[in-house]
Amino acid sequence: MRAGHRMPDTGHVMADWQGNNQDGADNADAASVIDATGGWYESDRHEKNLVSGGIAAWTLQNMYERSLSSGEKAQKFADGSGMVVVPEAGNQIPDILDECRYEIDFMSKMKVEADEPVWGEFAGMYYHGIKDEKSLPIDTVYWDYIGSESYDIDRLVNPPTFAATLNYAACAAQAARLWNAYDKAYAETLLQSAKEAYAAYEKHWYEAATNEETITTSQYAPSLNGIVLLNHSDTEVRDDAYWAACELFVSASELGDADAAVYLEALSGYQDAFQISTRINGGNNLNGDGSYTLFNWGNTASAGTLTLALHPDLLTKQQRVVLEHSILKAADDFIQTVDQQGYGIPYINDMLHVNDLDSGNYEYGSNARALANMMAMAYAYDLSGEEKYINGVVSGMNYLLGCNPLAFSYVSGYGTEYVQDVCHVYWANALNERFPQAPDGVLASGPNAEYYDEYLALLRFVRDEEIPPQRLYVDSVEAWTVNDIACSECVACMGGIFPSGAWRRDRCTGNNTDNDSGNADNLADDANNVEETGDVHTENADNNCDCTDNNANSTVRGTDHVNGGTDDIYNIYHSKFLSDRAGKHHLGRLQL
Repeated sequence: MRAGHRMPDTGHVMADWQGNNQDGADNADAASVIDATGGWYESDRHEKNLVSGGIAAWTLQNMYERSLSSGEKAQKFADGSGMVVVPEAGNQIPDILDECRYEIDFMSKMKVEADEPVWGEFAGMYYHGIKDEKSLPIDTVYWDYIGSESYDIDRLVNPPTFAATLNYAACAAQAARLWNAYDKAYAETLLQSAKEAYAAYEKHWYEAATNEETITTSQYAPSLNGIVLLNHSDTEVRDDAYWAACELFVSASELGDADAAVYLEALSGYQDAFQISTRINGGNNLNGDGSYTLFNWGNTASAGTLTLALHPDLLTKQQRVVLEHSILKAADDFIQTVDQQGYGIPYINDMLHVNDLDSGNYEYGSNARALANMMAMAYAYDLSGEEKYINGVVSGMNYLLGCNPLAFSYVSGYGTEYVQDVCHVYWANALNERFPQAPDGVLASGPNAEYYDEYLALLRFVRDEEIPPQRLYVDSVEAWTVNDIACSECVACMGGIFPSGAWRRDRCTGNNTDNDSGNADNLADDANNVEETGDVHTENADNNCDCTDNNANSTVRGTDHVNGGTDDIYNIYHSKFLSDRAGKHHLGRLQL
């Protein structure tokens, strides 16, 4: 949701990471105070950070940029079209760009200034994020505690990091070329600030030490307590540098900046330049062979390559061949996985984890991992036109919408039975009626066997062979390990592929239920033009999805079949945080 629980949102800059884990800015030796108003929240601690928010902003902007390949497709994002509902509607600028600007302008405020008493020597880098100094119960009404002596809450700004700096560089550079047609001065400002951020990274970068996670003044967001997610720790950022260089190269080329060749040289030096991968390694993915997914907030190299794929005219023939071969190869790998999975999901987890789980267990954010892989298959369809890639995407969506061992839709508002009580400090109606429930289109993080929260522990969920990994889930506001909706994870669904008022598919039956839109036979209009005729994967006599099967690895899939067009099925991966189109819950800027 958009920020707004305090206006302005000011925070104490922390002198080190250790202070971030203590109560009170005084105990943390705050360096200065900055204005961090604006931006998008995470699900807890009223946190806003540049790492999770950055990949979310990129994803939305990438969706819009993909649509520019056809003027017809881009029209769905036109100002006032209703695809995106934001306060800026009516200003003759695509609403989706307005929404992304709200995040990017917040990110720009997180820049380290030269006169900052502690971090001034790192001027030009960007603070990692801002959050409450301590956690409060989910159902704490934040408009009650702001300014209240009984709560005595300070806002803390994390130290600058390489990842935050590169996230800003990448997103600002990407935004520059998209805004150039509407506000050239703003576009130029974005490109220049992106170049300066990249230069600051190059000036200060150092390779992470073996004990980096314990260094309290690290520029790698050390976890300190061993839990990567708490600080979005990442000890490998050369993938982020590649991503930023890709965005800078494309925008510099399109805006006539003389440094375009500099960024091309920089990105070409990356070990996996012009490629995507089915595995993400390094940084926050250090176990086994790496997570089986295209990218996540801590591993962003594939995002840079996908940007290059949208601008093949800027590449040499050899570079295009490498890029296209890589995308098709990765998509074929994901298709093979779809064919091997009982419920047709393009995701597996065969890594070795710290808790020594056996092969086949799911990780935190498993649903988002699958969606990222669908994105690769959709790009492959763009390149090849082969129907198998679209079938793979649809199969994955069937899993998310209810064709799974729980017969349950992980997207709020879609299906006969769907997620309602996500773990979020604002969508906490289950605990406090003063809060709303999540609007339609919110994606739960999904089954997770890596670690448990207290709620799941009390339910006596046991990680063993008796419980298939796809069943390790419960719909509860307190089950953060499986029902979280982090910025970078939820970007896949909210506001775009599943806007409020769109049709909803009954779980697993293949039947469509007409809700509000009167167009229950296809996704074309309200779900980013994913067109299909009849029921996909479920129209054959065997009713291919057998949701009563308890074995998540059994073969229950039937014949893949997609009739009709496939306009923009790529967009299945995208969209985020926009107001409920039906107006049930306004999630815009809260003036409190």
